[in-house]
Amino acid sequence: MKFNKITCVFIATTFTSISLTPLAIAEVVHHPAAVVAHPHATEATKTVTHEAAIVKTKTTTRVTVEKTESKSKTIDSAKHLPLKATPTAATDVHQLKPSTSAVKNSVNSLFTNRKIKSLTGYQIINLSHDPSIKGQEAAMVAALVVKVNTAAGPKDVTYTEAELLKKFSDTSSGFYDSYLNALNKINQTKALPGNQELWGPKEITANTKIYQGNAGDCFFLSAINGILKTPGGSVQIKNMIQKIPGESNQYKVTFPIPQKFPNMTQAQLKEYQKALAASQPVIVTLTAAEIGMYSHLEKGGKWLAILSVAEAQKLHKLHLDPEATMGGGNPVQTLGLFTGKNYVQYHVPLTTPTADEQKTIIFKIRNAERHSMPIAIETDDHVLAILGYKNGNVIIKNPWGAKGWYNPKTGGWSLSNAGAGYYQMKDDGIIEVPLDQISRASTGFYDIIYHPEDEGTPKAS
Repeated sequence: MKFNKITCVFIATTFTSISLTPLAIAEVVHHPAAVVAHPHATEATKTVTHEAAIVKTKTTTRVTVEKTESKSKTIDSAKHLPLKATPTAATDVHQLKPSTSAVKNSVNSLFTNRKIKSLTGYQIINLSHDPSIKGQEAAMVAALVVKVNTAAGPKDVTYTEAELLKKFSDTSSGFYDSYLNALNKINQTKALPGNQELWGPKEITANTKIYQGNAGDCFFLSAINGILKTPGGSVQIKNMIQKIPGESNQYKVTFPIPQKFPNMTQAQLKEYQKALAASQPVIVTLTAAEIGMYSHLEKGGKWLAILSVAEAQKLHKLHLDPEATMGGGNPVQTLGLFTGKNYVQYHVPLTTPTADEQKTIIFKIRNAERHSMPIAIETDDHVLAILGYKNGNVIIKNPWGAKGWYNPKTGGWSLSNAGAGYYQMKDDGIIEVPLDQISRASTGFYDIIYHPEDEGTPKAS
């Protein structure tokens, strides 16, 4: 079996609760992205190296308009819906709704400026990398990339000008909501003074507010949330990014060198050498559309978008799917890229964990804390950071970053307690789940994603 490529998105609405249906806004796509999948088998653990997960992916690259295809793609119902708007204050001066004529002009310019009658999915993705596209047009491109990567995928998408005008003019549509969300991010970041445009107005810390929005990048944001929680995590993130002097919006991003682990086979060693060769710094030329796609921050700043684009370039070097950051991806792979360590999956119990199984879960969380390593947990199509264990509860951070009540098994979200299976989220997305509920039957959690550093006999501590 293979890892699923995890895709999740979220919508905050004015409804008291959300009924999750296949017609809910956007279809969610699952891509196989590495060598092992969700554990429908009964084995307790399966160790998979980060290097092995990197090199045996079945998806192909789409950084440019190449006629490449994903070898396997299935469409699933949307369990996690995109944000209608980033959950910042409703009075945010940068979250202005453009007029109908402005929307029409933006759609028109996408076609007339390029003298085309239709836009394919690959053309839309290429436009997101174009630094000449700015403002409302960039927000529209960002919204389209979201839709391309949470629908059938770029090879199966074509839009005419009339079709896009209809979709973006409908203020109740997911297209319009994605457009507003992207425009807010672009304007918010543009309004920052020069000394704040990279990191925002506040120091990045474990409490930095990240809101996932409508991109399927929960696995990436949860990796970042996990790293920020570790001692020195914010320093590690800041050290990864360097502004290139004299170049507008160009940054050098340096990833950790991949870990060489003991007893590697010849095949693993060969793939490790490939990963090592691909570990050189990447150069990011950040565009306005990419800010609209990836800058999921309360107060703005470019750093999160830069890391998202850098990860896509890194995956391209490794011959993986560079759209993973937007359309879903592999948490084992992402945590490995950002730490340089080999990450593995621990399959949580099918039913209520036994005393020994609970002890094992506690041990893995404590071991991650001891070694200052991020750790994550995933459901069928969502990834969340584990922040710790306290008073019988596993402390988990949902990258949605919003208040409300969350049901990890169904992906449900509600403004108020919707009953059994729902856990209250604080305004930063933190929930506390009783240890005895960490099972597939109770909460829908499948795997704990962790780095097995110096693991010995599990001890509850």
